[in-house]
Amino acid sequence: MEDEPDEIQLLEEAFLEIEEKRFSRGWQACERVYAVSLEEGLTVLARDRFDVILLDLSLPGGVSLHSFLRVHAQAPETPIIVLTSSEDEPLALSLVRQGAQDYLIKSDLDCAPLARVLRCSIERNRLSVVQQSISLMDDLTTLYNHRGLTHLGERHWNLAQQHKLHVLVMQASLPGLDKIREALSMQERDIALIEAADLLRGAFSETDLIARTGTEQFTAIALLETSAAVQEKIHHISRQLSGLATLQLGWAYSEETRLEDLLTLAGRSLCENRLVENRAGCYL
Repeated sequence: MEDEPDEIQLLEEAFLEIEEKRFSRGWQACERVYAVSLEEGLTVLARDRFDVILLDLSLPGGVSLHSFLRVHAQAPETPIIVLTSSEDEPLALSLVRQGAQDYLIKSDLDCAPLARVLRCSIERNRLSVVQQSISLMDDLTTLYNHRGLTHLGERHWNLAQQHKLHVLVMQASLPGLDKIREALSMQERDIALIEAADLLRGAFSETDLIARTGTEQFTAIALLETSAAVQEKIHHISRQLSGLATLQLGWAYSEETRLEDLLTLAGRSLCENRLVENRAGCYL
């Protein structure tokens, strides 16, 4: 994203030279789209997907951490390369710490360093995306992610079947975040999610399985010996989580129903947010 015609021309010349000299094996001609403001850039990113983003710190109004996070949130799986002047290099470094793949000093902009940074950033980002896809943990909250819940949930279910235990499934969401999403910064939403995760971690025991399964949703699985123990567990967790007024809860438990059915019932309970009697058990 560039706001000066001369800088756009400089970039175009660098790209054309890359394509002529083939600085990287397998380099193919690429299509470039330029946006002259942050808002225009966000609109373009909402409409199309790109292999890489060049973010110029000299955009009208300047690029702050907040505006960088907006770009990153709009295209979370797209690598961002920051273009900066030598005077703004400290800011560029801080943006790399916040998730940018790399940065380039515009006075040093040439086809060779541009080709290197583009190729390395795209490859590093691909590796990062693959690693995240096979990870069982949620980076933000350090709880398990949806894949972790699926993988370890079956182990919990098999253990319950072997020892004739009740399986309690809880789903929780922060509907307040969804309603005021636009009013909160990305950092404020992250803090709210981290606080909710900490409360959930404190409410459950170390042997329970807790995961962040959606943008603002959590799921937990606990194994208990009797239905009375299940009710006691529900009351205990509800008391522990009472400090977070915006947290909505849904429950499902049974000794026999399949885990995927309990997850569905807990999700339905979360939506209804009321006590319902069902053959599979009692869920709230």
